[in-house]
Amino acid sequence: MPPNDVLDQLITQFFDCVDWFMMVFHEGEFRRQYRNLIASVDVSASDGNNNFLWLLLLVLGLGAHYSSFTGSLGERQQNLQDLSKRLLAEIEYKFLPIIGSPNVEAVQICVLMGSFHLFNGRPTVGLGVLGSGIKIAQVIGLHRESMWQGVSDVARETRRRSWWALEVADKCVVSTHPASLLADQLIDYFPDTQPLPLGGRAL
Repeated sequence: MPPNDVLDQLITQFFDCVDWFMMVFHEGEFRRQYRNLIASVDVSASDGNNNFLWLLLLVLGLGAHYSSFTGSLGERQQNLQDLSKRLLAEIEYKFLPIIGSPNVEAVQICVLMGSFHLFNGRPTVGLGVLGSGIKIAQVIGLHRESMWQGVSDVARETRRRSWWALEVADKCVVSTHPASLLADQLIDYFPDTQPLPLGGRAL
């Protein structure tokens, strides 16, 4: 990984280029968790529920992606592009364990990664990842604020922002990728209730 000052710049780039319109995070809380993680001696991704680490790597990858477009970086531009590709590939590789630990961070990963792929040449992947985010959000009750008992104001706001970002992304997808089959077109495709002959027998 790059030095800490470069990581700080990548996170700032993410908030300047991405989070200002998606508002997935409470920035102060995200930065606090980031500082705590950087300051810790043992950073391990072996814990199956350590989705904040994967979320941080995704934020760094997106920050590197958008930093590579600025003209002021010179020779570091290619390094940032390579870093972005490696981090995003690592998140994709770990995607099943990430969504296997359903929490707010898993939803945030789905929102960010799904949106990124949707608008960067892999729309089918983006749709699938956003769909996963919707299901995880439903599993953890992100759409039902009445279920959030005993959470802090910051956690409540983070959950609201995560659900809102997911809902906006979903509505954007629906408006740009409408259903390919209408309900009346599906009528002809229902299974026949009559037994089917197979080798002299009826199924």
